Amino acid sequence: MYESLGFKETGRAEHAVERDGHWFDEVVYEAPVSMLLERIAAEESARAEGEKLEEQRLEAERQSDRIAQR
Repeated sequence: MYESLGFKETGRAEHAVERDGHWFDEVVYEAPVSMLLERIAAEESARAEGEKLEEQRLEAERQSDRIAQR
């Protein structure tokens, strides 16, 4: 999954963690800082756009409520 996001596996320790009788590997992933910063900026932009659209939707609902009450 992380590889699809641009991360590369750089280390692995087999059977590093035991939980409820099951052993799990410890995996280390790395990605270029520039790529991570681009992703953060894109997510912030998408969030801001979503909030703007939600605000417009709520305002439209308020206006339709006012019209219906007249």
